[in-house]
Amino acid sequence: MSYDVLVPVDGSDRGFAGLEYCLASFPDASPTALFVADPAHDHTATVGSSEPTAERAQERGEQVLERATDRA
Repeated sequence: MSYDVLVPVDGSDRGFAGLEYCLASFPDASPTALFVADPAHDHTATVGSSEPTAERAQERGEQVLERATDRA
């Protein structure tokens, strides 16, 4: 039986540990990494932020997802 597993990653060691756990525990699964921004801890992810700040948050998300792909 194949599984689809959603794995939230935020760039932290714990986020990547969750990805590694998913890959080890469900080797036949199709993992999907989802970048998660916490506005309480990430000043680039504030709601209603200016466009340059939103662009920085998007760039960070792309970098984190690229790292997740490399690790997978």
